[in-house]
Amino acid sequence: SMLETRLEQMAIPCDRRPYKPHITLLRQAHCPGECPAAGLDCEPIEWPAKDFVLVESVASPEGASYRILERYPLL
Repeated sequence: SMLETRLEQMAIPCDRRPYKPHITLLRQAHCPGECPAAGLDCEPIEWPAKDFVLVESVASPEGASYRILERYPLL
């Protein structure tokens, strides 16, 4: 992309992995023994959305922190 080319020209590192939109529900979870939900049929979760956000995540030894950079309403 043009953005990646410009970053490269300015010697700014760029993550070239393909973008994969995702929702992180839980990070670094630890279940003692077998997970209680293993093998159970689960009903789908209905999760209506009114907007979406661009979030910056910053990793640190204490864990990740997140900051909303921009909010976009769904039409």
